[in-house]
Amino acid sequence: MQVADLLDVGNHANVHGALNVGPGGIYSQGYLSVFDVNSSDSTAMFVVGRDGNAGAGTAFPKNKLNVRGDMNVTSLDSNNGTLYSNSGVLTTAPPSSRDYKNQIAQIDLRAGRVLSLELKSFVWKESGQRDFGYVAEDVKEKVPELYRDDGRTKGYDLGKLPFYIIEVLKGQRGSINENRANLEADGWEISLGSGKAEALKKALCRDNPSEELCTGVGQ
Repeated sequence: MQVADLLDVGNHANVHGALNVGPGGIYSQGYLSVFDVNSSDSTAMFVVGRDGNAGAGTAFPKNKLNVRGDMNVTSLDSNNGTLYSNSGVLTTAPPSSRDYKNQIAQIDLRAGRVLSLELKSFVWKESGQRDFGYVAEDVKEKVPELYRDDGRTKGYDLGKLPFYIIEVLKGQRGSINENRANLEADGWEISLGSGKAEALKKALCRDNPSEELCTGVGQ
């Protein structure tokens, strides 16, 4: 059938072959849906609503693009930086507000465990590219809560790793402040002048003899 001008369809139009539409386009007062007539699944393959929302695998898209199922994206660019997911919606702001969280409480990460991770060099099997980093199985052994396996890809949560590093640094700062307080309590003046640097080193090494700084220092 060829239509040279305008074709009004009051209900459904079933097309069992190709549908070629000219530059005038297709207009719909409701949802414009594409179904697979050979499938027992009544869910539309693709839907475009009057509000401009488009959906694949869902009959009522609630966003500009709503995909129900896996999506293979070869390139995804953002002019405003990294993209994050907030309840399935992509955003350039990492969601972290109290508005999105319940049961907020202090946590002890036992962050020192990350110091036992060993950096490895390797070659990717698929690309042959040389690289370096942590191996997921090593992370699983040392810090298991960072390990990730979705059934298709094994890895670790790189985004959580900085929190462990920060906690390690905070712990070291606490040790330094404690040693400083002990020195002051013993009557030592915190100074590098007047020959007191060596005395300060000995005092620090008394509590931390395994530090590299303390090699050869008499206790």
